[in-house]
Amino acid sequence: NGDYTSLSLLLDIEETLAIRASIIEHTPMVFLPDVFLVDKEPLGLRGEVRATLEKLATIGTRCVLGLRDVMDDADRRRGEPTTHVTVAQRHRQQGWRGESRRVGESVAILVGDLAHTYAEVALGEVAPRTRALWQELQVELVAGQYLDVLRTAAGGADEGQARRIARLKSGRYTVEQPLRLGASLLDERRTHAQAERLDAQLVAIGEPLGMAFQLRDDVLGVVGDPARTGKPVGDDLREGKPTAILALAGERARGAQRRLLDRVGAPDLTEDEVAALVEVVVDTGALGAVEAEVARLADEALAAIDDARLPASVHADLAAVVPFVAGRHH
Repeated sequence: NGDYTSLSLLLDIEETLAIRASIIEHTPMVFLPDVFLVDKEPLGLRGEVRATLEKLATIGTRCVLGLRDVMDDADRRRGEPTTHVTVAQRHRQQGWRGESRRVGESVAILVGDLAHTYAEVALGEVAPRTRALWQELQVELVAGQYLDVLRTAAGGADEGQARRIARLKSGRYTVEQPLRLGASLLDERRTHAQAERLDAQLVAIGEPLGMAFQLRDDVLGVVGDPARTGKPVGDDLREGKPTAILALAGERARGAQRRLLDRVGAPDLTEDEVAALVEVVVDTGALGAVEAEVARLADEALAAIDDARLPASVHADLAAVVPFVAGRHH
């Protein structure tokens, strides 16, 4: 999230990212892994993982997300076949026993479990408040993903439901909670009042920025460039994702537009229908409204950063993250 303070070294964010990039780049070249686990932003905060991914691609290493791929039923991620698809294909080719789809999804779930285990190991022994925030993040994420799966299956999520899902499954876990977690690691250096005040300031920054992140993700899920997102255009339309942009389009649609929106999530959705649905999202003004809200939320986050009166280096780093989050194309 761009907010980093070294416990023992006087390093700014640029130096930290340079060290991080070097470690990430050289370690895989020593072990030559078959699988490289990444989070939702596989290129890193500012692209520091890109060189590693490019090198790993030359030796055939798979880059995987695991659980998200299974829940989203995604065939490709960042332009490459997802774990469950790759394993299922291998299962069919080898003529193994059982159902290929089930085996592929089981392996992907285990990959996700392994990534979560590594996250627990990486966190290590921390103060009770940090541990509580970490647990809160995990519970919210699972709750958000559960609601996402449920509303995708049931269909017809209204804008309020879509926003609740967005806040839980992505907004808080991607921006707000990581900010609070990072700050809590240094609570011992602050008085209780100082820690509480800083936490409130980070919530004021992270809440709008996290929602901007997810709303931008919703936009990319409908009109994103496949060459940059690594996913087919209109991916959320095919999956029937309960997003704010689709809920808003549904509220504004009339006649033929509404009938076409009823096709969202249909397994036999055609390319022509996807293109027509994208037009509905644009013509109803849903796309423009969400993009305007992303811009407003970015401004709100920047104002909160100014109001927090943080150290100059921290202020600069946080302010630099805002346009990246609000204007990203992948």
